[in-house]
Amino acid sequence: MAKKRQRNNPRRPEVVQKRTSARAEQRASRARAEQEAAEAKAREMSRLLVRYERMRRAGWIALAMAPALVAIHTFDHWDWFHVYDQGLEELTIGYPAAGVVALLAAVLLGQVSPLERR
Repeated sequence: MAKKRQRNNPRRPEVVQKRTSARAEQRASRARAEQEAAEAKAREMSRLLVRYERMRRAGWIALAMAPALVAIHTFDHWDWFHVYDQGLEELTIGYPAAGVVALLAAVLLGQVSPLERR
């Protein structure tokens, strides 16, 4: 009689152990990759939040400058001080300064938080 060819029995202990250890390595590799991705995402979010807070502070500072500009402008109209001719002063200093400060404050304070962007 011919001998039966012996195949790898998938239920043999060494085959099961190899398969189990390979799966465990795959799971560990996936877990490491997911952990690294989560850490990278957290670092990026932290960086974005720091930038957002810095821009918010700059916006509030620009908004706080508005009353100072109003006071200076008022004093100027009361003839307490002049740089040069009143009409030219209005066109070159007053209106552009107010516009720039208002625009800057609107842009900086209008930023959406990185947490809300999700």
